[in-house]
Amino acid sequence: MKRICILFFALCSALQMAALDGVDTNVWYEIIDQGLASDGAGIAWCSYNYQSVDADGKPVTLSAFMRLGSNWKKTSPTITDLDNIVLMEHYTITLNSKAPSVNFKNSSCYEASAPGNVLVIIPDYIGFGSSKDRPQAYLNHRLNAINSYDALVAGYHIFEERATAHLKEHWKLYVAGASQGGGNALAVHRYMEENNLDGPWRLDYSYCCDGPYNPVTTLKTYMSWGSVSYPCVIPMTLTAMFEAYPEVLGAWSEEEFYTDKYNLHKAQVDAAIAGKTSSETIICSYFFNYLENDGDNVYLSEILHPDLFDPESAKYQALMQCLEDNNLTADWQPRHPVRIYYATKDEIVPYENTQAVFDAFGDQVVKEKCPLSMGHSYTCGLFFVGLSGAFPYNDTPSGIQAINRSIVSPTLYNLQGQRLHRPSSIYIQDGKKIIK
Repeated sequence: MKRICILFFALCSALQMAALDGVDTNVWYEIIDQGLASDGAGIAWCSYNYQSVDADGKPVTLSAFMRLGSNWKKTSPTITDLDNIVLMEHYTITLNSKAPSVNFKNSSCYEASAPGNVLVIIPDYIGFGSSKDRPQAYLNHRLNAINSYDALVAGYHIFEERATAHLKEHWKLYVAGASQGGGNALAVHRYMEENNLDGPWRLDYSYCCDGPYNPVTTLKTYMSWGSVSYPCVIPMTLTAMFEAYPEVLGAWSEEEFYTDKYNLHKAQVDAAIAGKTSSETIICSYFFNYLENDGDNVYLSEILHPDLFDPESAKYQALMQCLEDNNLTADWQPRHPVRIYYATKDEIVPYENTQAVFDAFGDQVVKEKCPLSMGHSYTCGLFFVGLSGAFPYNDTPSGIQAINRSIVSPTLYNLQGQRLHRPSSIYIQDGKKIIK
């Protein structure tokens, strides 16, 4: 992969802020939209542009969203001093309309609404929001970590300059996310530790749910299954790897990694992904319409060239090299706890990813198993349900001993994995669907 360097830019006038020890926080930002707090002076939320880098290490303008406290959606909300900072990594999207900086006013933006009286910062990721014309860096954990960290720095800068509320004395930083966001959250955790940014930012722990922490394991598990239920991730991954690793994959075209049958429809799929106006469901439907499948899964042999199933082939080895470069469970031992919410049944991001974290990090992992074995989307939904109490404010240094283990998934859920305070006509209890 081309060497990626962090570039900070002082465009226009130099913007100064209260600095964190050892952290350069003199960064450029641009407010896209904002809402004001009840005092009429400080912000309650904003979407913003900031400077980061692309896969080549070249400057790129990206976007993100941030909100203060839990009442930010109200008209002129009262914003009190905040407990913590949460850098929230969003799950896989293909629609630009779902990007956090675009979609923050929509109640379905779980990441913005869940975590309580904290400062929440949510990066769009490269390929969405202000960078929507670029390919998204899917499973490029290294690049997503840098882009997300830069969003944190710019968001903190905006908070210091434009908010009248403050952070409480003993605030901490938490990095969290589910699905793709779970992988990116762990990537940010690793990036901050490896660059000695965890201390200045008071990183407490990362909280990750069902993420592709080990992309090599993810693809190998799909291969062992022989099929994939969420086939859009295959071209999204390959496009990102070709974008980031031309020195490894440049001997081939992307078409050479696919079957002739898939290549007949590749242009349509690529256009849908690049256009950012098609949902994941629509993009996946192309695979089910054109390729052999069992109704729930598309056969991987219908998508990938036979060379990709041969460990001795140059194509296989080159792709695995790129994916291994984004393996978060190799060559690193975290200094801070890694909190993992997981389910053993996951049809989209194989459980083997979670097991790889357990095997690699040992006692530094705090394990929280989902009480319901209902697949990927339900597990991630329950993760979001529990986020409101996940980041406690502590008057003393916390670390692993202070992790709030009192979050117990509620007894009753609806079919979307949301908590019910009383039984409905159809609900889930103890992993069983009950019809009244």
